[in-house]
Amino acid sequence: MRMQKLFSFILIGTLAILVAGCCPCRKYQRLYGAPLVGTQWQLIQLDGKDLPEPDSRFTLHFASRKQVDGTSGCNRFSADCEAEPDGHLHIGVIATTRMSCPEAEREAAFLKMLHATVRYELDAKMLVLSDSVGVRAIFQAREAETRD
Repeated sequence: MRMQKLFSFILIGTLAILVAGCCPCRKYQRLYGAPLVGTQWQLIQLDGKDLPEPDSRFTLHFASRKQVDGTSGCNRFSADCEAEPDGHLHIGVIATTRMSCPEAEREAAFLKMLHATVRYELDAKMLVLSDSVGVRAIFQAREAETRD
């Protein structure tokens, strides 16, 4: 009887692992989604507020899973980070240029959001950043620019 329960437990556990690995959404992400590293991400929502148009002044670019840079309004920024494959994200001290900006409050909110981020999620061509409370920002993969 004990052996039968153990066998059932192992069988159910193995099936759960196989089903999780075959999730259609993960397959879709692999086939059609934008990768975290190397993609230019453009802000489309901050703190639950949609931007009227995707704002190219607020961007993210992960050069690797250890380095992030981008634009934060009118300044450029860079930081060391730890972007783990399981979705955990820690962004370290953020270095920025120091140009005077007309939208300084929005830029400060953007940088504060980045520093508070603890998790990322990729959903096709979207990048969702969350802090310990919930979703803080949504980015969209920028289309590759074509040259004529």
